[in-house]
Amino acid sequence: MKFGTDGVRGPAGVFPIDERGAARMGRAAAQLAGRVVVARDSRVTGPALMVALVDAARAAGAHVQDLGVLPTPGVSALLAEGWGDLGVMLTASHNGPSDNGMKVLAASGGKLSDGEQARLEQLLIADAPQENVTHVAESRSIAAERAYIKAVVRVSGLRGQLVGASLVVDAANGAASHTLPTIFEALGAEVTRLGCDADGERINTGCGALNPEALAARVLELGAAVGVAVDGDGDRCTLVSAAGHVLNGDAQLYLLAEAPAVVGTVMTNAGLEAALSDRGIGLVRTPVGDRHVEAALHREGLRVGAEPSGHVCLSDGLPTADGALTALRVLREGLDLDARLQGFSPFPSTLINVRVADKPDIESVSALVTAREAAVLALAPHGRIVFRYSGTEPVLRVMAEGPDAVVVEEVARRLAERVEAVLGAGG
Repeated sequence: MKFGTDGVRGPAGVFPIDERGAARMGRAAAQLAGRVVVARDSRVTGPALMVALVDAARAAGAHVQDLGVLPTPGVSALLAEGWGDLGVMLTASHNGPSDNGMKVLAASGGKLSDGEQARLEQLLIADAPQENVTHVAESRSIAAERAYIKAVVRVSGLRGQLVGASLVVDAANGAASHTLPTIFEALGAEVTRLGCDADGERINTGCGALNPEALAARVLELGAAVGVAVDGDGDRCTLVSAAGHVLNGDAQLYLLAEAPAVVGTVMTNAGLEAALSDRGIGLVRTPVGDRHVEAALHREGLRVGAEPSGHVCLSDGLPTADGALTALRVLREGLDLDARLQGFSPFPSTLINVRVADKPDIESVSALVTAREAAVLALAPHGRIVFRYSGTEPVLRVMAEGPDAVVVEEVARRLAERVEAVLGAGG
């Protein structure tokens, strides 16, 4: 069983995302913690995986609470309040309906430590099946929802800013289908629901944070002040302004930024870095992944960090990224998002995926180091080049970024051709 940053993910019904894999995760969780909380998103494959995981964890001696359908940040918030010693969330996050997965959260509500992750990996490899028991999970889904909603409202810092505001919210037909609109209604907003049917057959399909087109259209149709979308498990956020403009994680980071600095990744747009610099705010870059963003926040003593995908980490928020809380923190400072974004213009960016025969360290390939240096000079003084291997495919992502779109596209094309010549199947 391949364990990633938060757990495992893949096609549902195929090991390890089947009942056998869920049972194995349940047994491993029971060996790590005496009290385990579990939840799921709306996918139709979730209930069977939940039964297998809970039964196996119970048979291995754990006390298990089934929280029902709840966002990943909800599980995180309840762990931080002492509901359990380990959390398992059955979700494939922003993936489509045919996938599923298992995220694992520590007792703090945050990521597992390196030691905990290594121990879990060992337990998953050395799994020894046990006889299952009848599934009698203690469902506390209503209480869990209420506790999570209360936690989000408490840390949002809003004091009447949303009363009477017309909002459209899109929960991707996923785990936040009930909690997302309820949170905004609790704060006085007039909410129009979109993608809030908790329909696992349509999760992340034409809706949610990764597909904001329908949300933008509805905002314009209704003349709403703002549109808010999250992904299938509720940790990503995409916003839509009253004019129908879509705001990704970079735009949200600009709106939330404060001195002395914020945290982004290698994929954070250079235009954001320039706009922040104009405000006297620095940008600390990390590798891709909210785990790295969170680590940099703690290391640097900063308050906010984000990925362009819409994962926003708040050191004074909940233990993990939360799409609803992200939106509330942004809107706390004002609903006219277009006016607030006047100082930020993203640089044109071109991303080309090049299939490679191997994945050597780029710094060891002198031909590509030289080509990259030449490309940076061509984009000077504000351009940027990023090489990044895909974590799941034999692909090198070549990204060029700069003020001039024509130059950026040409530089990216020439650099991709050079990568193909050096690392491609025929190189």
